[in-house]
Amino acid sequence: MYSVIKFICILFLLAGAGHSPAQVLEQVYPGLDDDSSYYDIYRLSADDIWIGGEFGVLKRLRADGSLENIVIPNDGSNILKFLPLGDFMYISADHGNIYKYNLKTGSCTRTSFKGFGHRCFYDLAYDNQGHLIVCGGSSGIGRGKKRIPNGFIARIDTSLSQEPEILWSNTGKFVWALSPNPEGGLSAAVFNGFSSQIYHWDLKAGSEWQAGSKVKGLVHALQLIDGKLAYSGCRSIRYHRTGIWGYDGEQASYRQIKGAGIICNLLKINGELYGFSSQGYVYRLPAEKPEQHLFSTHDGFALYEALPDGKDGILLVGHGKSAFLLRLEETN
Repeated sequence: MYSVIKFICILFLLAGAGHSPAQVLEQVYPGLDDDSSYYDIYRLSADDIWIGGEFGVLKRLRADGSLENIVIPNDGSNILKFLPLGDFMYISADHGNIYKYNLKTGSCTRTSFKGFGHRCFYDLAYDNQGHLIVCGGSSGIGRGKKRIPNGFIARIDTSLSQEPEILWSNTGKFVWALSPNPEGGLSAAVFNGFSSQIYHWDLKAGSEWQAGSKVKGLVHALQLIDGKLAYSGCRSIRYHRTGIWGYDGEQASYRQIKGAGIICNLLKINGELYGFSSQGYVYRLPAEKPEQHLFSTHDGFALYEALPDGKDGILLVGHGKSAFLLRLEETN
């Protein structure tokens, strides 16, 4: 394990109009690991940020930049998403695993669901009725490999004592993302290998997931932003090429960004919308010239997830266990 270091580095941009030619960035972790990545990040408090990722790595990031191990009964499964509910943190993973971490006692249980050993719970949400909603498909698809998708959306009691109840499934499609929708229900992004369709669910007993708008490309993430459902992803299964983003139901909002790779997610901070990508770029959206990125990692490491840090910062995590703190005030 590499020691944790904290330092300031200067990264130069292919600057666009109105931007400074240099970007000051605080690199919280050096990102030296070649074969491991952080996939999700969540702030519990100012001094307690959780970061999880590949091979079951789970860390606590403190305000002073130090990293601490969080011990869970992990079998090496990739940690994919966090969902805090009351006194518990639910953690979804591949190989059909969900972890339930007691935030008061520090104890943790792992539940491995039968029939899901070769599938991943790629995203999870809460239905406000005592159930987790999970989605995903083949673990291989989640790792960018060629597999039969075996996509699904399922409901699981928060006790994790019951087997998942399948709400929707399709052998040829993978479900990449879940999000609250403007109508108060949930939405899901379903990919068939060429295009995505956004499904909606109103949470009522007996209701079904209804197919909605179609999007050209792979929708990797959904976000509720200013009362509208936004999406981001990439133009095709060639993940390293063109990124996409837009708003559900607004065909004219669809945008492509060449060279971005997957726009892994979107984040609104200080009144501005930002996207970050698998090619290591951060974009301010919308932009007159989308290809001109706001910031690029010095090594091209992918940026998979982010969260706001104060009024003018974005904490980004990604490939090689890298963690960056981007100060937006330097870009105006």
